[in-house]
Amino acid sequence: MGERRKRTITMADFQSLRPHLSKRWADENIEIARRLLVDNEKPSAIAKITGKSPQQLARIANGLWKAYEDHMQATMIPADWVEVTVFLPPEVAVLVKTLGDNAMKALKEQLDRYMSEVSDTEN
Repeated sequence: MGERRKRTITMADFQSLRPHLSKRWADENIEIARRLLVDNEKPSAIAKITGKSPQQLARIANGLWKAYEDHMQATMIPADWVEVTVFLPPEVAVLVKTLGDNAMKALKEQLDRYMSEVSDTEN
């Protein structure tokens, strides 16, 4: 059975993400997520201070982690890539979509490797 990797975010990455969080994120929850994912504080200590349940803390951490992954993927798209909207015959559209999917898959693999390296260097 594999060891579960602890999720961590660097302070620099957290600070670059913060302006992109939706307005639905309460300041208190952003602070809780920072303490969990950046400072690696124990959830039990945060729960005592905030009065939030372990489930609430997990939802906050998971929500911010998802926002972080989405942000990293969006910022990893190379500046010279071009978004294309075009009408094509179905058989050509399938080929173009496959090319785009393969390029995004390769980019996501790069992001996953980066995220793994960041996590490894912080543990």
